[in-house]
Amino acid sequence: MSKTNRSIVYLLVISIIIFCLIVFGMFSHIKRVSGLHEDKTRVIKGMKVNYPYFNNEIDEYIEGFLNDVDSSKVDNIKYIVNYMDDYVNILFRMFKNSLIVDYHNILFEELKLISIENVLDYELLEAQIGLFIEGNRHVISQKEYEQAHKSYLFKDFELEIYLTGFNEQGNISLITINYHELKDHLLLPFRLSPGYDPVFREPTTTKVTSPPEPEIPPKLISFTFDDGPSPHTLEILDIMDEYRAKGTFFVIGYNVRRYNTILIETHARGHEIGNHTIDHSRLNRINRNSVPNKVIPLQEMVYNLTLEEMRLMRPPYGAYNDNVASIINMPIILWSIDTRDWEKRDVDHIVSIVMGNIKEGDIVLFHDLYPSTVQAVRVLLPILYEQNYQVVSVSELFAKKGIELENVKVYRRAG
Repeated sequence: MSKTNRSIVYLLVISIIIFCLIVFGMFSHIKRVSGLHEDKTRVIKGMKVNYPYFNNEIDEYIEGFLNDVDSSKVDNIKYIVNYMDDYVNILFRMFKNSLIVDYHNILFEELKLISIENVLDYELLEAQIGLFIEGNRHVISQKEYEQAHKSYLFKDFELEIYLTGFNEQGNISLITINYHELKDHLLLPFRLSPGYDPVFREPTTTKVTSPPEPEIPPKLISFTFDDGPSPHTLEILDIMDEYRAKGTFFVIGYNVRRYNTILIETHARGHEIGNHTIDHSRLNRINRNSVPNKVIPLQEMVYNLTLEEMRLMRPPYGAYNDNVASIINMPIILWSIDTRDWEKRDVDHIVSIVMGNIKEGDIVLFHDLYPSTVQAVRVLLPILYEQNYQVVSVSELFAKKGIELENVKVYRRAG
């Protein structure tokens, strides 16, 4: 065998060994992650319970907690689990008639149950929450916060604090604090989101010796969701939170009645709520005197839940005429891209429609009713953000474009 052939053989052998090591490493990692816990579902005291099973001491605490849940108030329990080196954070979401009624979290260091004070300067956390409440009094008051049952979920870049039981209406609120605000006092392993602009601190001035590189402004678009709320709305909210994206949700009265807690959480997370009528009526086919009866009751219902007036209207089916527009007397928001996700519930089809047509200023129409839409949003956001798009609410889209939304006028896109 020639020297050249031997070299080729050696190179091939080394390449095969490296490839095998990579595959083995990936297999070991997947096996380790998949073996962290087993996903179990069973019925306890009439409740359908989905919970993690670790096959160690953690299970004893979980079992005790599940057995103590009041089954007259809860009929379904689901969980979220997050791992941070030796720490395990579990958040249980408790449902009654498809509505979230409470949360409960447990935090372990290795196999030992600990409280949030073990991993975070609690005084600093309370100070940051005080600043949040000061700037968001329409969401929750200081007194309500103090009375609330608090549950914690440590996510990749931020801490979510779920507040329940702070008033007689059973409202639920959410406070989100980025790790940039806690990094000097957080013992858990954490990641910092790139490009985060601290919202709780006074701006500081820095002497610049050379001009900074100009930033390319993002291309603004809006995601809108019709016909909710629904249990799938919560999944969409979680995905959008990861990208600090905000949407506009045009809700229907009969779903607001059924899923009022989800509407409250949508509003509390900073998304925009719009009017889509009380019962999804085709407004251009009913008596003009009946149009207010389709719009005003939903206005009142949402205000009672959020203490904020809806300012935007989307007629069901996009059906309107001049009479309808004048009676509604709100900006009418249609769309420039229709995903038709209700018709062909296929993720690839939805993604291709959006990516094949998207441009700055577009308003995209989805429906937060289908698992395929949830998955499409999960696929679209990283692609769009990689291409320098930013997803904002309809009102923010027009405001940042310098376009004032006028009552009665119809809008399909910004610009």
